Amino acid sequence: MFKQLLLTAGLLVATLSAHAETTEQPTPDNDNVQSGYIIDDLYIYMHAGAGKNFRIVGSINAGSPLELIDEQDGYAQVKDDKGRTGWVDQRFVSKKSGLAVENQNLKDKITELENNLLQQSSQLPELQQQNVELNEKNAQLNKKLALAQQQNTQQAALVANNTEKEKKELLMYGAAIAFTGLLFGIIITLVLSRRKRYDGWA
Repeated sequence: MFKQLLLTAGLLVATLSAHAETTEQPTPDNDNVQSGYIIDDLYIYMHAGAGKNFRIVGSINAGSPLELIDEQDGYAQVKDDKGRTGWVDQRFVSKKSGLAVENQNLKDKITELENNLLQQSSQLPELQQQNVELNEKNAQLNKKLALAQQQNTQQAALVANNTEKEKKELLMYGAAIAFTGLLFGIIITLVLSRRKRYDGWA
């Protein structure tokens, strides 16, 4: 009977101790929380307190992101990506992301680039068609420009010919007027000279 009482009391004390370990952890101060990661190629256990003698409350995979809450006796109090809070060996915690995280980031970046490339490739036929249409319009405009230049050249030549013709006509008109004036002057001179003769005879 006495042994049963001792066994029951021992179990009760152990239960209360375990409960105290899990419930009496310090409340994280959000102002002091920092980011951290479990180093690569490692699988560690999370303890209820700062030491291996505290019970294990879970495990954390390599490269997992953490929130660093506190440090004590070579252990770091952390909060993992599942929302669990516990203590891990501080040697296995890094403030830089590990290869697993970097590889995942690279994979995400490659996936994004592949999606962008696929989207651009899907737009390529449409862009090629637009390029063909623009080239055709450009060829038509070049033809119109060449025709306009040809017409302009012909018009300039026609204007030059007309100008030359007008110059010749003006010269001919001037010569005709001069000849007419000269002839008219000669006629008047002859008429006047004859009148003088007639007047002398009278």
